[in-house]
Amino acid sequence: MTVVSKDQKNLKAEYRAGFVQGKLQDTTIVSARDNTWDNAYLTDPDHGFPKQPQPSREELKRAADLLNANYGYFLQYLRSPATDGTTAERLKRLLFRMLGIYHGATLQHPADLDFSGHWLPDQKYFKHTELEVGYEPAPLSFMDVYYLNAFNDLSDVISFAPKPSDATGSGGGREKCSAFLKRSGGEVILTHNSWMGFLSQSMVQTLAVNGDLLTVNAAPPGLIGSGTDFGYNNKGIMFNETTHRLKQTFTKVRGLWIVWRATLAQQFSASIDDFFGAISLDNTGSYLNGYMVAGAKNKEPGWWKCPTAALRFTVRPVAPTRSPARRWTATPARPATITRWSPPTTRWGSISPHRSR
Repeated sequence: MTVVSKDQKNLKAEYRAGFVQGKLQDTTIVSARDNTWDNAYLTDPDHGFPKQPQPSREELKRAADLLNANYGYFLQYLRSPATDGTTAERLKRLLFRMLGIYHGATLQHPADLDFSGHWLPDQKYFKHTELEVGYEPAPLSFMDVYYLNAFNDLSDVISFAPKPSDATGSGGGREKCSAFLKRSGGEVILTHNSWMGFLSQSMVQTLAVNGDLLTVNAAPPGLIGSGTDFGYNNKGIMFNETTHRLKQTFTKVRGLWIVWRATLAQQFSASIDDFFGAISLDNTGSYLNGYMVAGAKNKEPGWWKCPTAALRFTVRPVAPTRSPARRWTATPARPATITRWSPPTTRWGSISPHRSR
């Protein structure tokens, strides 16, 4: 799928791109919602959430409560004077594209909205039913679209939530993936595979909005970004990741989930430092990834553990660090700082594949 959108107002261009995407993907987004719920059960040997092939009313409500709480925090983050202006403007673009996807799949024509940047689609804008999470035969809601986009964050928040003393299960994630980045002479080779359920509706998706082009492997329809974080943009950045599954980590609902940080990095980064800066905006302990990124313009490869990552079997989040040439470091969590990194002066012959375990 390829969508091109241009307008003098960035928010309107993003909304229209999302609307066209929603029209093109249409009922497949509803299928993706239901299939994602089914996959969550089928690919989890512990059947932690949901506990049966179809989510219960209680499980749907729990998911909706967590998603609404995170969405409310996200809106606060956008409105906060402490948030960098450029970052806020770009995140608003992603939000309006998500709203456009929902409207494209549910409305006949685009809505007449305020694209000045002062208005945001908060919970007061939506009907109560639009903030619920559904399953067949329920119609698509806005929170269903948010569920699809934030599924990895939500899954980890639920997986690592405190459990009763008599509960069983590993508490870890479900899917696995492998990412590979190699520099050979003047070429950079980057590839990725994802281990997901057979009900996944993986696809190639390209969005070109007001000069920003993003091509990704989208996990299911209905996404503003990748969901498996594999693709490239028109600024010379190629990226992939491998997920780090931990025995235990701490997650938070009131934070900038990786769905926003990763898509921000994917669409707008013009350098590895840009990418790292976007990923490092928060530390929510969800969707713990090691990113491998290549800058085609200056042929710069780089990789690091996501700022939410922790060493395997540890229980303390770590602060973001970057290291050259196969060296991985982690430091105890402290106020967010980014350790600057410069490429080594010697040429790299190769980078070994990094896989999840």
